[in-house]
Parts: sequence; C-alpha cells; structure tokens
Amino acid sequence: MNASAPALTPTTRALAWCLHLLVVGLLVLVAARAVTDGRSHAGPIVAVAVVCGLVYAAGPVLPRVRLVRRVAAAWL
Repeated sequence: MNASAPALTPTTRALAWCLHLLVVGLLVLVAARAVTDGRSHAGPIVAVAVVCGLVYAAGPVLPRVRLVRRVAAAWL
C-alpha cells in the first residue's frame, strides 16, 4: 500500500476544487429550494444537507481516509 498520496498537478488540483465547489453548490441548492418552496419538511432537508456537507468536508481532513483505501470506500 502506498503510504503517501502522489502530488497533485495544477490540473488535478483545479478539478478537485471544482468537484468540491459543485458538491457544496448542490447541497446549498437543495437546502435553498426546500426553504423557498415552503415545503413542510424543509427543516429535515436542510439538516440532512448540512450533515452531508460536514461528512464530505471531513473526508479529506481525516488522514486515514486519504491513506487507507478501505476507509475511503466506507467514507464514500
């Protein structure tokens, strides 16, 4: 098992940032649509979107997710 991740090139770094921004944008869109449409269950939708965002953000920060393929698969 490779203990260190390969260095990102500028292109892969830009693609990774675009992916992160896309996920955050979609979660914000879901939460905003639930609130602005006046849905009766907007609170749980916003809560689930926040939890998904926090889990998504925690993945790259945790070293085991970056280093152990099995842990990364569970995170995904």
